[in-house]
Amino acid sequence: MKYILTAQGERYMARVNAEMIPMNLTRVQVGSGTAENPGELTELVDPKQKIQIDSREHDGTQAILHCMLTNVEVEEEYLLQQAGVFAFDPIDDREYLVIVGQDEQGERVPPGSEKMVEWIINIAWKVSSAAEITFDISVNDFVRKGYLQEQLAGLRKVVIGPESTELENDTILLIVEEEPQEFDAVAFDNMVFSDTPPDNGNAENWADTGGDMKVLTGNLTVGAQPEDDTTFFAQV
Repeated sequence: MKYILTAQGERYMARVNAEMIPMNLTRVQVGSGTAENPGELTELVDPKQKIQIDSREHDGTQAILHCMLTNVEVEEEYLLQQAGVFAFDPIDDREYLVIVGQDEQGERVPPGSEKMVEWIINIAWKVSSAAEITFDISVNDFVRKGYLQEQLAGLRKVVIGPESTELENDTILLIVEEEPQEFDAVAFDNMVFSDTPPDNGNAENWADTGGDMKVLTGNLTVGAQPEDDTTFFAQV
């Protein structure tokens, strides 16, 4: 996919390079459709989803965004043909589409129910060495499957408490505003809570209850927003 500055982006980057404003990125979107004159676009032709910024680099006169596209929340397939970077201009007090890329051929993004897929999208552009690049968006707008598996690998214990709770190694903290009074432990439907390891020997998602306890069960959602069937929510 080839990326260019839009007409709005050229004006915006002139202000950034003149150190009149910082480069304040607000979102990255992808979608379907192409335009004959992409530089004149102010929005994507057919936006489909916002994608995650995993990291960014600013080396000399070049800035690079490393983005992750995943179909975790995609319900209907689409053809990935465009990507756009949006930024906020404090002088005009508005958001602009500053960078756009497009590919006539495109690539099919299947619904998450069909199979899980991930793409790395790298977007590079020229910027002055003194330019300041900031973000209004969280790099954890959603949790992709691979990232979650990486973070959960090796964890064996779940504790409940305030954010200030001290943790041992290999421990997940479920943050609550106040200490729970109505139950002794929390069990998630996708984890095994018992006083003995599972019979199959797979203790990856096993939490030792350590004896006779009242257990509150339900689904644990880890991400930016809880799902409809969430009983316990861990925001990242």
